[in-house]
Amino acid sequence: MKALIIDDDDFFIKQFVPQVELLMQTTFKEYTVDIINENFTSIKRLLDYDIIFLDIDLSNEYVNGLRIATNIKERNENALVIFVSNRVGLVHRTLAVQPTYFIRKNNTLKDMEVLTIIINRIFKRRLDTILFEYMGRKTSLKVSEIIYAESLGHNVILHTIDNTYEFRSNFQSLLKKFDHVKFTRIHKSYVININKVLEIRKNDICLENNIILPIGRKYKATVLDDYKESLLYDI
Repeated sequence: MKALIIDDDDFFIKQFVPQVELLMQTTFKEYTVDIINENFTSIKRLLDYDIIFLDIDLSNEYVNGLRIATNIKERNENALVIFVSNRVGLVHRTLAVQPTYFIRKNNTLKDMEVLTIIINRIFKRRLDTILFEYMGRKTSLKVSEIIYAESLGHNVILHTIDNTYEFRSNFQSLLKKFDHVKFTRIHKSYVININKVLEIRKNDICLENNIILPIGRKYKATVLDDYKESLLYDI
């Protein structure tokens, strides 16, 4: 797992690096922590990182933390961007790029404790798998890859970006297996991965992979609540 600190305050970096290393050490078996404290305009070298700690107020007339974060998220949507700043008033502006968290430079120890919990939860969710019988053999699938599940008679069909898997089950049994990824029922025949939602409209919902599904009237309020919650706490 690769972490990167982007900051031009060398004094702060010296204090902050041990805290980042502690987070990585307690969460991952293998990790690296790199630093960029100048030449912020080259975006290509930032795209290989999984977790990026980014100062909003970089002393560069051409770039700032928000612009860098936007470029990173456009090219690597799975990257976790954590803003770091003394200016708490900027939190609202950062929400446009959906950061994972906001670290206050004057309160790093407490904020890093919270961030450690968040990152553990995120990567637990990403690594979760579901085991099911498919075409006569046990099949394992990452839960985070599932866009939605469809009920068809006594079977369930899992839809991912590249494949579909149909096997004997029902929604009640299936949902018990989804511990760390939020799945929401939108219709008597459909359960969606709330993290795959692009847009909720009046009568239907748009998911990744250009998928459009109907929303049942009795499910819409719950879907909207779950979606709002996902925007606040996920990535």
